[in-house]
Amino acid sequence: MYHCKTSDTINNPYPIKALSLHLFDAYVFKGEDTPDLDFVLCHSNSTPNDFDGSSANPDRNRFADYSWLDAGTKPQFDMETPLTVRVQGLVEWIQRSYIKKCTGELSSTLGNINSKLSFDYDSYLSTISGADGRCVEGVVQDSIDHTCLALSIPLLQEKNEKICEDLGGILELYGKLTGLGGGSAPSVAKVEISLLMVLMVDHSSVNVKALREEVEIEAKGTEGWVEISIAELVRRVISLQGLPRHTGQFQKTLQRSSVCMMDFIPFLESALLNCLWEPLHFLQLVDHLTFLFGLPLDVNMGVDTTSAQGAQVSRTATFSYVCEEPQASALVVLRYNNSRTVPVVEVTVTQQTDPAKKEKTTSKHVKYRDDLDPKSKSSSISSGPIDVALLGEATIAACTETIVSLIKPCKRA
Repeated sequence: MYHCKTSDTINNPYPIKALSLHLFDAYVFKGEDTPDLDFVLCHSNSTPNDFDGSSANPDRNRFADYSWLDAGTKPQFDMETPLTVRVQGLVEWIQRSYIKKCTGELSSTLGNINSKLSFDYDSYLSTISGADGRCVEGVVQDSIDHTCLALSIPLLQEKNEKICEDLGGILELYGKLTGLGGGSAPSVAKVEISLLMVLMVDHSSVNVKALREEVEIEAKGTEGWVEISIAELVRRVISLQGLPRHTGQFQKTLQRSSVCMMDFIPFLESALLNCLWEPLHFLQLVDHLTFLFGLPLDVNMGVDTTSAQGAQVSRTATFSYVCEEPQASALVVLRYNNSRTVPVVEVTVTQQTDPAKKEKTTSKHVKYRDDLDPKSKSSSISSGPIDVALLGEATIAACTETIVSLIKPCKRA
């Protein structure tokens, strides 16, 4: 058990959060002539009435059992280590220790609160393990009438190498096409993808309610551009809006009121792979178009956190092109929906038609040849992704043909 050795407290209590749940608060104290920090843990809904920043009430609703703290991994500091660094290290150690404790008890805990969750964990979730030792983690928070359960489920661990390669390609192309940063793009050494689920189990009805369900992506590697981190880059280029939810679309898809995790996780991973693949296919297509149009004026990756869950992701690229015809220019806007259908491309030509320098503007959507469009009966394209080189060449040809057709009417005007 950890005791207070001095009354020298450090400001306000520090919230101890794990997997998004606020579990308890740590009241931290500086030790006497030592870099070590002492602390008392209190439940998050408990605030000592007489806690004035200089004393601790031993009768408050605090933890009595500290045996779950992993003494072997407690961080060691010296007197030169800044106090903020020591406090942060202490808080993270408490978080890790509590997650480890709760994860080790998940099987028995779930068996006591909900048979469905218990089956999901024992039959499937507990078997998930990666080469680096990542497995399903969980924390539990009890109250009088319900229990909150937070689970972190690793995804796509066996495809980490391919995901790192694709994500690295996405970041490199995004930097090139948007003019972001200088020098080499960030290198991606490891990507950790997890499904975070926060559930609430009612004690009387044993009903389960989802409070939170989202996919988190953490990329690790070398930072290539000073002005933006890898984490921010990933948020800019990867859209997770259309992913299925266990508590929503997936149940409706199977027309079942209850579905198993062993059904849902592979389904989610397949959709997630598509979310990671589509941006690369889009950027490769845009890069192909630069051979004719040069760098785009704008690239929009379709990442909008304000959109409704399941909203259609539409990526766009805009090009400006100076035509061979004197005093004529074209604006090309490409709208990309997915890798299995041709994009929607609109060409707008502006041309001066007389000495008075009056301008005439005409627009038209390009038409792809029938054998390239999967929606056409004569298409030879399968239901899989369209080859990006083939699509790029066809887009350039269709845009060139459309520009020529729009300029001719202008000349006759």
